[in-house]
Amino acid sequence: MKNTKRARRAAAFAAAVVMAACAAIPMGSSFSASAAGNNSITIDGFNTTENNDNGTHTYEAYQVFAGQYADGALGNIDWGSGVDGKAIVDDLANATGDLAAFKGLDSPKAIAEELAKASDDDAVAKAFAALVGKHLKDNAKSGTYADGKITDLEDGYYLVQDASDSPDSTVGANNNGAKTRFILKVAGGGNVTVTAKSSAPSVIKKVKEDDKTVTGAVTVGSYTADKQYNDVADYCIGEAVPFELISTMPSTYDDYTSYFYQFTDTLATNFILNTDSISVNVVNEGIKTPLTATTDYTVGAQDKSGKFTITINDTKKIASIKKDSTIVVDYTATLKDTAVIGLDGQENKVDLTYSNNPNYTGDGVSTPEGDKGKTPEDKVIVFTYELDVTKYLGDEKTKANATDGTKAGFKLKNAAGKWATVAENADGELRISGWVDDVANATEVTTNADGIFKFVGLDDGTYTLRETTTPTGYNTMADLNLTIDATTSNVQDWNFGAENAAKSALSAIKLTMNNKETTGDVTEGKVEGSIINQKGSSLPSTGGIGTTMFYVGGGVLVAGAGVLLITKKRAKKDAE
Repeated sequence: MKNTKRARRAAAFAAAVVMAACAAIPMGSSFSASAAGNNSITIDGFNTTENNDNGTHTYEAYQVFAGQYADGALGNIDWGSGVDGKAIVDDLANATGDLAAFKGLDSPKAIAEELAKASDDDAVAKAFAALVGKHLKDNAKSGTYADGKITDLEDGYYLVQDASDSPDSTVGANNNGAKTRFILKVAGGGNVTVTAKSSAPSVIKKVKEDDKTVTGAVTVGSYTADKQYNDVADYCIGEAVPFELISTMPSTYDDYTSYFYQFTDTLATNFILNTDSISVNVVNEGIKTPLTATTDYTVGAQDKSGKFTITINDTKKIASIKKDSTIVVDYTATLKDTAVIGLDGQENKVDLTYSNNPNYTGDGVSTPEGDKGKTPEDKVIVFTYELDVTKYLGDEKTKANATDGTKAGFKLKNAAGKWATVAENADGELRISGWVDDVANATEVTTNADGIFKFVGLDDGTYTLRETTTPTGYNTMADLNLTIDATTSNVQDWNFGAENAAKSALSAIKLTMNNKETTGDVTEGKVEGSIINQKGSSLPSTGGIGTTMFYVGGGVLVAGAGVLLITKKRAKKDAE
């Protein structure tokens, strides 16, 4: 079992980088005793902040060659206590490539002399460190580690590595930082210093706001995102919402033989991924190079939790990806009719799983889980709102009641000239279901028993209400413009770890309609307004004022005729 465990761990070590002083091994002709056990190795740069990898590092030393240190060199070479010398010799029996010069060497002295010819940080030293890393003994680390320093070391030549790379590891495979490449160093004559370098990639997620002003713009490496991409947005149900993932490569990318790279994106369950919209680009010096789906990367289907993956099994096989590259993923997802209205909105997030062990020599697709790290999650949030309108008849007492024959019906147009369709969702609630070009194909929403009609799932913005069914005896309303105004925090550095983060992202909502402004309910994401229909003008009818006017006119004519007759009679009498 121990051999199996060791073999499994050995497969995880690879392509090592010599950090310093391989050339310190050369043998001298005379040796003086050194202070055995009083040596130490200080690891410079072990701090997480300096290495920028979000990991916790604990270092261990394994003695590769034992000997006596004098005059800057190690003599009386023998195998050290931390390695299986026979296994190393067996591996070198048929050595090729960078280790070809070691082929057939069977003694620690001969191997050390050949290693001394290598310069620091070259391919031979890296390959030898990788070989040694495969053959570390269990429970054979030397010295004591604390706060970036390994003390109590005998004279010798040591391999220094992250504890999570070690057969004696207590850190385990859950270290999400990047492991430090192997370091070879001679210890003797006191303290020596080595420099540890580890680096991890990063990833952020952005959502595109379609109409509000966004504060700042995102620049990662040589890539600058469209200024509207930020951490908060609001949209209508049925709209395709654009998202962007922006990630980097580690500064130690060149130390890896293979490099696994996987985005894990979790959409709110109220989104449907538009798989055909996905594009992946590599950006170098501001120039985008598109990657090819299936060949360069694969997309995992969205599961019930909203999660999907975009995987590059080995970035080292893609020539355009370098240590200074920025990887940009663009896609859209459609907001479903089950969306949360108002708070808490639809939270979406991403993280990145990546190779974190530069000492692993296998291919990317076979990278063991213990040689992978994961970035912290980055999040964005999307809101949508509800419009409730009460329809009154003649005054604010009588409502357009759907149960007494006075219901009214309306259709809604957005600022882009699209008309809303409405349908029941899985919960039996009437929600926006999409947008069409022709008003004839739009859905008419009618008043209920309380005279209220609703459009649920709207973006912040300007809309037009059109009355398409008018209660008998009342005038049809002219098209009415209204505005939903939601106050959101459209910034680039949103803190989703804070309590009530969503409430801070959406802080106010109001409706402007009929030259009247009303404040809405942020929690419910709802704004409310009202409309009053007036009765139509009455026309003349039989028995009405028209007949009266006729009678009045006729009476005047009769009276006039009588006066004329009397006048004529008086004139005749006077003449006689």
